[in-house]
Amino acid sequence: MTAGCGTIRVLGTHFNVYKRQERVMVSVIEGSVQVSTKVNYGFTSEIQNRVLTKSQQLSYMQGGKMSPVEAINIKQVTAWREGKLIFDEMPLAGVIREVNRYRTGQIRIADSRLKDLKVSGIFRSNDLDSILRALEQIFPVKARRISDRLIILEHVGGS
Repeated sequence: MTAGCGTIRVLGTHFNVYKRQERVMVSVIEGSVQVSTKVNYGFTSEIQNRVLTKSQQLSYMQGGKMSPVEAINIKQVTAWREGKLIFDEMPLAGVIREVNRYRTGQIRIADSRLKDLKVSGIFRSNDLDSILRALEQIFPVKARRISDRLIILEHVGGS
């Protein structure tokens, strides 16, 4: 399988590949996977190979450079299969990026002070408004509906 500038080779396993514009994340649920990328250094290039096993993840950028291998929470990585979104101390900017993958419209953060707020919780991917309601109850946040396709998160309260 090819994703971005890398190749993922199945070695008898269950795994997830999550491709964003700038990055590909590979997570192994069971078994092992070999991930290979070609890193271009201008005049030279290098092939990088890593083998991931159960509960491990890595990511690579467009240029092929791989992140270190890290441990994952399998329930969190596979939650989408059960229609769930699980966040564990994820910055609000990351939460909104994930939620926007499931919406036809967009949620945008108007105030940069909100982007680093840490969010934890389990939400249904078919009830995205519940995430907005929870954010409004827990944080100094107001979800302002501009249209059916655009919601702006604004900071409320003190400065």
